Amino acid sequence: MSDDRDPTQEPPAPHEHHGVVETLREEIHEVVEHVPQPVRWTVGKLVRLALFVTFGLIVLAIVSTVLYLGNRTELVARELALLVNHTLSQRSDLVLEVPDIKGNPFTGFTVTEPRVKFRDGGTLLAARSLRVGYSAMGLLRGGRGPVDVTIDQPVVHLDLGPDSTWRLPKLTPGAPKSKKPGGGLDFRVHIRNARLTMPKPLYAVNGVEIVLSGKTGARTEVNLERMRWNDGPWHSRLEALTGSVTSDADSVRFRVRELRTGDLALSGA
Repeated sequence: MSDDRDPTQEPPAPHEHHGVVETLREEIHEVVEHVPQPVRWTVGKLVRLALFVTFGLIVLAIVSTVLYLGNRTELVARELALLVNHTLSQRSDLVLEVPDIKGNPFTGFTVTEPRVKFRDGGTLLAARSLRVGYSAMGLLRGGRGPVDVTIDQPVVHLDLGPDSTWRLPKLTPGAPKSKKPGGGLDFRVHIRNARLTMPKPLYAVNGVEIVLSGKTGARTEVNLERMRWNDGPWHSRLEALTGSVTSDADSVRFRVRELRTGDLALSGA
């Protein structure tokens, strides 16, 4: 049997091998091309459904966590007290007791029967409740608030120390922070039906109502919108006190817009 190949002709060059990734891509493309169109739509729907279920599970986990904490208010109260007391231990000689807390972490909360005590004993303030209202999303986005605080029926005890001087909280200012534009917070505080007890001859002030508003930042402003009491030292009655305090880097200014009692009326700066 004769060989018809020309001995002078070069053998054909071998085929070049494709890379592994390119080969797989071609195989997958060929398989997909042979998949009917309805089946492709079904696969797309399954992928979208899987993504939707994953997103739903994440939302469910977040909601479950919020509900879990909301139904275990004592746990939240304990954690809040630990957080606040850590700051108080560095800045003052006070400690906060939070028996219970209720509310929505996104809009505000109510502390039941909070107490502020001196670290070495003695109650400085005890209230029936403390309500704090805010917008969590607004604050997280860098907004200024406002934050609304309402304290119901607080009782403040002012006593004399061992050296017969007023025993007041010892506050230590924190390290100065850089003042960025837009920093600070707007706030409003309403104290209702408060009682202040003091040693004789002052004794007590009953039926105190105070409404404060202001803002913090590069310039701190506190506006005393209303202050009055029903029965004070020597049976005095404060009918109205309004004013303001402003503080910046180099000055502090006080202004009394109105002070009125049954015997006196004045204003000044």
